[in-house]
Amino acid sequence: MATVAEKVEQYSAKCAELGMNIWGGLLARAAKACGPSLFNADAETVAASDVTELETVRDNFVMGKLGLEDAEEAMTIVNTVAEEMKDFGSNKYRAVFYARCAELAGKVDMLPEVG
Repeated sequence: MATVAEKVEQYSAKCAELGMNIWGGLLARAAKACGPSLFNADAETVAASDVTELETVRDNFVMGKLGLEDAEEAMTIVNTVAEEMKDFGSNKYRAVFYARCAELAGKVDMLPEVG
């Protein structure tokens, strides 16, 4: 089984390949926020074509963990990230998705510290 560090390396490599510049430390913090879902093939990714899944990301992560209160603003962030990650194909890694949502929301400090 892969480790969290190996998953973060995988995500960093994919981001670099597709020209998405996300700091590795931020990816590590987002991976920690994802918890065990990193090791479940289905839960590791976000199905950006599924409106219900995007609403769940909005409700549970952007509003729940990051603390945004405006549902419309939160959904705009989620949709923006989904669009930015369209080149990831079906592998829109949750940790990358969450990291980018935190960046756009200006809430990186809400992600758990690693260490």
